[in-house]
This record gives sequence, structure tokens and C-alpha cells, in this order.
Amino acid sequence: MLPHLGNGFDTLPGVLDDAGQGTCVLTALKDNNVRAWPHGCEELPGELAHCTPFSGHVLNILKNGTTDHQSRLTLGLLRDAVEDEMRRCRFQHDRPRMLLNDARESRALFTNRMDPARRAPRPDTPVGAEEWVATLLRESDCDVEELLRDPRKTGDVVALLRTSPQDGAAAIAQRIDEQAFRRFRSPQDFARYWNKAERALRP
Repeated sequence: MLPHLGNGFDTLPGVLDDAGQGTCVLTALKDNNVRAWPHGCEELPGELAHCTPFSGHVLNILKNGTTDHQSRLTLGLLRDAVEDEMRRCRFQHDRPRMLLNDARESRALFTNRMDPARRAPRPDTPVGAEEWVATLLRESDCDVEELLRDPRKTGDVVALLRTSPQDGAAAIAQRIDEQAFRRFRSPQDFARYWNKAERALRP
């Protein structure tokens, strides 16, 4: 498949040559009881149309990049980009699935080959707790110091992360919780924070 990426690549384009812990498996199907469509996707360009839809769309993202503002493709960004491209394709495709074992969604594996001028602008600072959670789970650039200025919102974010099923959410919650314990020294601020954060610990 690698020659189909163009420019005579012998390895995947943009791969970052550094090691990390854990493993990641990106599979073609969320449901193990369903068989993947074995034929190609005519929506894909050139030789990629002869790959299975899942492989073809993955390679297309690696070749062309994504409109996300970040310069590197993390595991999470790659998964989201593949899911989005397959969902928007005029042909109906099965949705892929990502399985992580001691790896984090924020693990950067490839450079984003999209022309920076065509990428989306860097997003503004998140506003609501749900926006903060989504941003933190994507490991997008954001200033956590801005979040820590609001004890109640920080507590809401920690509570949402603690109850999130997504990989890495609990670790992010713990990291912010530790920062909150150091930051909110006054009894009033800590009470505002803990009143929100401890909801996730209730039975």
C-alpha cells in the first residue's frame, strides 16, 4: 500500500521516529459480529480506491492530513479524522474502533500533512465544562490555568472526566485534581471546587 501514497514513500509519510509506551489497535469495525465490506471505496483517489474502505481512508488521511489546526496527528485525532471522513463519504461505511492498551489518545505519531493555510484556526479557550472536557481529551492546545481560575467549573470538569468512559480521562482528571488541591488554598475556593468534583465519587 505504501507506494500508493505517492512520491515514492517507502515508509508511512510523516511518521514521528520516537518510541512510546503502550499499544493501539485501530480496527475497521466497532461491532465484532459484523463483517467488513471487502471491496474498495470509489470515493477515494487513485490506487487507494482499490484498498478496503477502512484502509483506504486511513491512508488518505495520512497522505493528505486533516484540517485540525495542530501540526501533529495524535492517535485520537487520527481516529476522529478517519471516522469523520468515512461518515461524510457518499458511500455508507462501517465505523472504525480504536483499542488502547497503556497508550494515550494524545500520543503523536504522524505529522499533519495538510497545508497550514487550509487548516482550521486555533480554537478559542473552551467556555463550558463539556467544551473543556472535549478539548482536554483531544489533548488540544489549551491553557489549564484559565480553567483553574474558576473553582466550580474546575470541579465540573473533573467530575465529567472521572465518569467518562474514554481512555485517558481518569488520568487527566487526576492531574487537574492535583493542581486544584495546590491552587485552591482558601476554604471557600476549595469548597466550591470539591462540591462539584466529589459528585463523581458518590455511589
